[in-house]
Amino acid sequence: VLGPAIASINVARLQEPAEAAEIEFGQAPDSPTCTLVIPLYGRVDFVEYQMALFSRHGGFKELDIIYVLDDPTKRRELELLAESVFERFRIPFRLLLLPTNRGFGPANNVGLRAAHGQYICFLNSDIFPITEDWVERLVGRLDQNPEIGIVGAQLLFEDGSIQHEGCFYRTIPQFG
Repeated sequence: VLGPAIASINVARLQEPAEAAEIEFGQAPDSPTCTLVIPLYGRVDFVEYQMALFSRHGGFKELDIIYVLDDPTKRRELELLAESVFERFRIPFRLLLLPTNRGFGPANNVGLRAAHGQYICFLNSDIFPITEDWVERLVGRLDQNPEIGIVGAQLLFEDGSIQHEGCFYRTIPQFG
């Protein structure tokens, strides 16, 4: 009973343009190899942890990094944190600040429209890379084989056990 009503409300909500305010920190590279699109909701402090890890690798200054805030109540907190993070780590990045909560998928789409990189990496804000060259490895895999359209990293829990190792699809006769 509620499904059709909720679906039509969501369709109407998503048809409204998602105009995001943009704040730049530092000088973004002219022709980045890769854009990281990172939606934020709730835990804006993850920006600090990610940028600290990114700072271990000088190549991150050559990436286009976009944080998309999908939680307008956190705007001021994020703006203050972003200033501090840039002053400490000196890695250029942009904030896209949405005026309303759009949801995870639409927030990624806003970041995608603003991206300048040859490749796009959709990254959750709670992912903390353990290797410095993870972006180069992902991009390298795509460069090796132009028939590959998408790659993903193995996701680990803090104890090193596997959280996610990819997907494969197969037809199950019982489900058509």
